[in-house]
Amino acid sequence: ALLLSASKDESIRLWDVEACVCVALFTGDCGHRGEVLSIDFHLDGDRFVSAGMDNAIKVWSLKQCQEAITSAETFDPWAS
Repeated sequence: ALLLSASKDESIRLWDVEACVCVALFTGDCGHRGEVLSIDFHLDGDRFVSAGMDNAIKVWSLKQCQEAITSAETFDPWAS
């Protein structure tokens, strides 16, 4: 299961809830220039849209993150 989180630090994080890890960070040159207020997945599951305090609406693709999503694992330092 995937979860998106919006942040005041102008970033969007994609989390693998089952593995409890952040698998992608959407920020930088193509990112928002103000805090991110709202995010939502597209029905096809391959894209999402975000809106921020910079008055921008952005459409993002998850296709570049597919390898990170499928290889996400939980690190357990106490596991043998």
